[in-house]
Amino acid sequence: MDDSATLLEIEAIKQLKARYCRLLDTKDWQAWRDLFSDDFLSDTSSAGGKIIRGADEFVAFTRKGLRNQATVHQVHAPEI
Repeated sequence: MDDSATLLEIEAIKQLKARYCRLLDTKDWQAWRDLFSDDFLSDTSSAGGKIIRGADEFVAFTRKGLRNQATVHQVHAPEI
């Protein structure tokens, strides 16, 4: 991959990360769901959490947990 292609890929990752945060903070659940693959897996069991299989299940879990919570995600200085 040449340098310009690498830079385009890095920018795409940065845009995806920003979109993830914006959609989560605005609680646009369908658009946020669309960012994940159907076979998404969340495993926080090592920290006392649970294993959630599937994007729909993960979004439902997150939506329920943030029902009455305001969020403002800020992401800076990516290491890619």
